[in-house]
Amino acid sequence: MTREQRRFLFLVTVVGVCLFLSIFLWNECGNSSYTLPKSVIDHNDPLAYENGGIAVFTMKTLGLDAGKWDVGSIANDMQIIAKHEVYENHTEGSILFKVVGDADDRYGNTSQTDFFSLQFSMDDLKQINWSNLMLGKILNLGKIVGETGVGELVIAKYCDADRAESEYFCAVGTAR
Repeated sequence: MTREQRRFLFLVTVVGVCLFLSIFLWNECGNSSYTLPKSVIDHNDPLAYENGGIAVFTMKTLGLDAGKWDVGSIANDMQIIAKHEVYENHTEGSILFKVVGDADDRYGNTSQTDFFSLQFSMDDLKQINWSNLMLGKILNLGKIVGETGVGELVIAKYCDADRAESEYFCAVGTAR
């Protein structure tokens, strides 16, 4: 093999490796298969700690008539999102889940209403052993902020059946 043929073979090999790595990295990094749960209707992730370093996820429940399972499914979605944020090494200081749903106002008109918000610090979330965290227990780790009267009813309905799973969340959320 001549020197020019070796150079050509080397160049083709380098180009091939670079092309393979580019495609592989784009598929692995740039084309993430993660999608937010369907309950998330809005998401604001801070860029360089905008919004005080809080990633905000607005999640919609099915409302008061949905029963206890709706808050349980929201808790499951919170757990999926929080775990993803931790494993992806996101840099926000905390995560805020705003829980909203349809409710009637005093005039009987149905509109989207804020129920409650749960805020989790990333420091707390990084300590969780995710494989041992039972469904509903994540609610105990958040700080309830911005609870409304309708939100208290939604929490109470959930807690009537699932207080054992979310004892701290239920005690704080229904004591207002």
